This record gives sequence, C-alpha cells and structure tokens, in this order.
Amino acid sequence: MTAALMDVLSSIYARIDYPDEDLGEFGDEEIKRRLLSVRDDAAELIRTYSTGKAIRDGVKTVICGKPNAGKSSLYNMILGFDAAIVTDIKGTTTDMLTESATLGRVTLRLTDTAGIRDGEDVGVIEKIGIERTKAALKEAELVIAMFDLSEELDEDDEGTLLLLCEACGAKIALLNKSDIESERFDKTRLEGKFDRILSFSTKNGEQDLGRLRDAVGEMFTDE
Repeated sequence: MTAALMDVLSSIYARIDYPDEDLGEFGDEEIKRRLLSVRDDAAELIRTYSTGKAIRDGVKTVICGKPNAGKSSLYNMILGFDAAIVTDIKGTTTDMLTESATLGRVTLRLTDTAGIRDGEDVGVIEKIGIERTKAALKEAELVIAMFDLSEELDEDDEGTLLLLCEACGAKIALLNKSDIESERFDKTRLEGKFDRILSFSTKNGEQDLGRLRDAVGEMFTDE
C-alpha cells in the first residue's frame, strides 16, 4: 500500500514540477484507479484490525466476581491445567494470576483475581488483592464477571456490578452453577449491564466453554 502511494505521488509531483512536459507516469484515470485501490486496501486493514490484534497480541481479560463464584475454576478450565488453587474457603485467591491462553481464534491474556467482598474478616493481604482487582478492571479489554446461580444476588455481587461501571472493556456475565440454579437469583438485575449473559456449569465442560468461546469470537473477530 505504501509503495502504491509513493508511485502515485511521484507521478503527481513530476506533473506539478514540470507542467509543460509529459513526465507523469500515470494519467488522471490511472491515478484515480490507484488511489481508489489504496482506499479499499486501507478500509480492509481497518476492518480486520481487531481480529489481527486479538489473534496476535491477545485480549487483556479479567475474570472477576465475589469469592467462590467459580473464577479460579474457569481460569483453570480455559488454561487446560490447574494453575489456580480451588477451595471452598473464601479469599483463597489473594493476588492476581496471569497466563496467556487460546480460546478459539482469540488469544486471551487471562487474569484470575481476588474475590470482591467487604467484611471484618477480610485480611490485609486479601484487601491488597481486591484493590489490584479494581485496578485491573479499569485496564481490561474484556471482563468476565462470574455470578453464582445457586443463590440470590448479595451485597458482594452488588459491589462487583458497581465496579463494572468503571470498566471500559467488553463485558460478559457468566452465570455459574446453572445445574443447581436457584429461583431466588434475579437475572433482571444484570440486564443492560453486559454485552453477553451466558449460563455456565463446569459440569457441562466443553459444551459451555464452547459457548463462551463463540461469544468471545463474535466480540473480537470479524467472522
């Protein structure tokens, strides 16, 4: 594209500098044709930029939510190995874990974060992890917010939703534990706050991970 523009500019400059001599390599119609071709190439480059970036450089992705929502389980599932410790104890993840992983055609620079919560039992180290979670959300290009479908939304979920208002990236709500969904979970509280809302269960394995993969692909590639 650069070479094509240089050829056209050389021809135009020659005609400007020597208007009485036929020094230009291209006539008016040829110049117009070549410029239109360059314009089309530039438009195609712009159209496919996000796909190229997502495949080559990766999408900065943050998994967030309250403790025990399933963040570390999802993190391990996407990576394909147990990188994060998974327990029933609140506050197990006290710092951010980051790995690169491929989900379909998209490369994710994936970060598992400390669970977002308040309370007197939150230790100093966990508080630091939560602050780092808040900072990571502001820089993320994609946020996967996890919610526990087996219980009603609580103040920690509300805290997550409040923080997401400051996040500029794309947002997916992943409603975990869909196999034991509670009637008390109010999905309407999430409407209008996310680009995608998906039900999820680690028991469904590849099937539900495939739905997440498709959603991310739709959001970050042109196919």
